[in-house]
Amino acid sequence: MPEQFGLTVQELSAPLRDDLGLNGDLAGVMVSEVESGSVAEEAGVQQKDVILEVNRWKVHDVSSYRGALQRTEKGKGALLLIRRGENTFFLTLKAAG
Repeated sequence: MPEQFGLTVQELSAPLRDDLGLNGDLAGVMVSEVESGSVAEEAGVQQKDVILEVNRWKVHDVSSYRGALQRTEKGKGALLLIRRGENTFFLTLKAAG
């Protein structure tokens, strides 16, 4: 079920890391679903993107990802540091509503 901003994430398991071509020490969560028409889709988030940070808070697992989102002020957007293939870049998610 999609969470805040319309995306669902999962832990980076060893097989997922291999599939994505990531080295073993890279911490983050993988986007497993992007809801159609969501804030995340509009910002350009894609399935298999790896979220490394939320609002400059490092993401190590799903728990730290959710914790970073909880620290996001209500009505404010979020700045995500994304790893996609060999590229790392920031995307801004606008506040919903």
